[in-house]
Amino acid sequence: MPRYTLYAYTDGAGLEDIAEALETRFQQFVRSRRWMAGCPTVVNRYYGATVITKTGVAELWHLGLTLELPEIGVEFPKWFADVEAIAHFLGVLHREFDRSFSLGFVDSETDRHEELFDVSRDPTDTGKLPGIDGVRYIA
Repeated sequence: MPRYTLYAYTDGAGLEDIAEALETRFQQFVRSRRWMAGCPTVVNRYYGATVITKTGVAELWHLGLTLELPEIGVEFPKWFADVEAIAHFLGVLHREFDRSFSLGFVDSETDRHEELFDVSRDPTDTGKLPGIDGVRYIA
């Protein structure tokens, strides 16, 4: 099992009307390119009703994709191009579906979940990755 996994999910609830179309778009995107870090997995898991807790709203749907990331220090050449392509694609989906999307990673050893950025209201930011301290990549 890899230590780091990137996620790119549709935010929010009420996806019933667009879930199938979004899943199809994610599948088309995955098939449309040659992946450097490994092939992403399309995810469409519905968890049921919204649960509101003291710490926030529990996620009720994972709809998007995940990508296993290489270990730090042993990255494949040009692997970060996969992350950039996913970020750009989220910008495309934002414009097509008028939904917000989150891109982040999970560290399986520490169970740390870190959102890198979201694609939401500002069209000038869609599909752009911020500089990430500690992340080295070969363009």
